[in-house]
Amino acid sequence: MRRRPHAELTDVRTDVRPAAADCGGCHVEIHREWAASARAESYGRKAFVDATTDRTTGACLGCHAPESIYVDGVPRVRATRREEGVTCIACHLDGGVLAGPAPALALLEPHPIAAERAIYRQSDLCGKCHEGTFREWQAAPAPPETEKRTCQDCHLPRVVRKATQATDALSAVLVSFEDEFDGRRHTFHLGALEGFAGAVAASIEDVRRPGDDVLRCTLVVTNRLPHLLPTGDFGARPIAIEVEASDARGSRISALPGRAPEAARDGPRP
Repeated sequence: MRRRPHAELTDVRTDVRPAAADCGGCHVEIHREWAASARAESYGRKAFVDATTDRTTGACLGCHAPESIYVDGVPRVRATRREEGVTCIACHLDGGVLAGPAPALALLEPHPIAAERAIYRQSDLCGKCHEGTFREWQAAPAPPETEKRTCQDCHLPRVVRKATQATDALSAVLVSFEDEFDGRRHTFHLGALEGFAGAVAASIEDVRRPGDDVLRCTLVVTNRLPHLLPTGDFGARPIAIEVEASDARGSRISALPGRAPEAARDGPRP
């Protein structure tokens, strides 16, 4: 049987797993997005190193350098290439095949592929490590007459493109036969809410006390996300609210520095 040109990317007989750059040789755009994301820095980021006493807290390592999501419970820590954090193989290598959400659209199959796995479009995928936030998402009600947004809906911007990009004349010919698909960018940006206008709403209720020259206002912040705000399993994640008052001409007349009120953690609202 003829060996596929990149069959080594799915070789599970050795502890030496493929590097992200090996995948990036063909999946150029995806690799570039991942390399600039927090996922690529999850094991080496200073905040993580400090919080785990130089990565000696074993319970945290599996999610910051996972071997594979295809296990029961929390992923085990990877034996090699931990510096790559949550890398390609952690989420896409499953027992000798590379899995993903898209159908096989290339002219040739360069390595074993398990196409159109439903988990890549479900919040269960992210819940493998983000357990607390996933439980919050499960408990949050769905908006009336619509489906509840998944993690991917909000944090992975939608993109229509080919899974691979050409890097030389030969690959240009092969890529030219590949179809585009409706997928997601691998930016994993926690602050990017894709098409989610009004995720957090704020309103001011004015109250003027009799005989008081000071106008006292109440700022009401409503969380419309399908999880707490802020969210996360470990560490302090405060929300800073900065308030600035201006007169009718737009000149600033008052300002309060940001602080994190406990009320900001009231939880998901419909």
